Amino acid sequence: MMSGLESDLVERTESWSSSTAEKVRKNICAFANDLPGNNSPGVFFVGVHDDGSCAGVDITDELLKNLADLRDDGRLLPRPSVDVQERVFDGCRVAVVTVQPARRHV
Repeated sequence: MMSGLESDLVERTESWSSSTAEKVRKNICAFANDLPGNNSPGVFFVGVHDDGSCAGVDITDELLKNLADLRDDGRLLPRPSVDVQERVFDGCRVAVVTVQPARRHV
């Protein structure tokens, strides 16, 4: 997923900043809403270029906390199911935000 094309289930960003937070938040919302009906988790990679190559970002505990805090900052309601982890792919350290699709109520 990290090196493939971006899609309605995969997004990437090279680094973390306040403007990136809004991009990640919007993607968390989109992944949770699952409008295409994939019924699969969406994944956001921090520390990866658009072409899937490693950006060499320092994945710190503070970065992981900031990503996890997006779920609970009151801007995403109801709160989505989000998992944030540091992972290593082919020697590249990245932050991975996995968002489960929300259950649909009928």
